[in-house]
Amino acid sequence: MGTGAAAIAQLDADIQQHLPALPEIPTLEPEPARFRLFDSVTTFFKSASGARPIVILLDDIHWADTPSLLLLQFLAKELRAHACS
Repeated sequence: MGTGAAAIAQLDADIQQHLPALPEIPTLEPEPARFRLFDSVTTFFKSASGARPIVILLDDIHWADTPSLLLLQFLAKELRAHACS
């Protein structure tokens, strides 16, 4: 997961259990913390797609909450820009 692993691990306790040596990340105000998380997830997908293309499947997206949709919007924009460069 690269340098953003600690931020991504905040999403899921299973990740934290598999990567117990992750450093503590500084507490930020909500908006910068959201950007750090979104950027970390995007960086992860950019790295994962570097070796070969990947496919992201979204199931039941109509149940997604607003923060999840904001993440997907950010991810789509950044990955589109990454693919075009």
